[in-house]
Amino acid sequence: MGEPERGERAARSECGDVEIPQKEWGSFLYSFSQQHEGWLVTISLYFGFETSVKVSNNRLERVTTDEPDARGQICISVVQDGGSHLLYQVANPLRLTFKRNPAGAHEGLDITSADGSVTSLRFRVATLPETLDGVLV
Repeated sequence: MGEPERGERAARSECGDVEIPQKEWGSFLYSFSQQHEGWLVTISLYFGFETSVKVSNNRLERVTTDEPDARGQICISVVQDGGSHLLYQVANPLRLTFKRNPAGAHEGLDITSADGSVTSLRFRVATLPETLDGVLV
């Protein structure tokens, strides 16, 4: 069995979850923010068996890291109803996972911290960005 064709590799990489290498977090989060600005998101925190919703259905402004290697924190900025801004900070991130469903639709991000907690950013609707064509979700 030979090496997969270039197109087959690309198609396979378009669906399912992707763990982002730490050295790429800054550039990935910049692109992610550009592509998903304005999308409705919910941010939840999972720690052991406990779950708490931190932000519910607010518009994503951007996701950034404060350091090139992102060992300090990842910041999620959202716009709340009425136009006020909220900054949610994830301390000591160890793992960043881009979540996609089997069809390749973008679901959001999981950020695993050193304390074992997982911050989950989920879009209200999982979809492929190119299918929106100016529609806010």
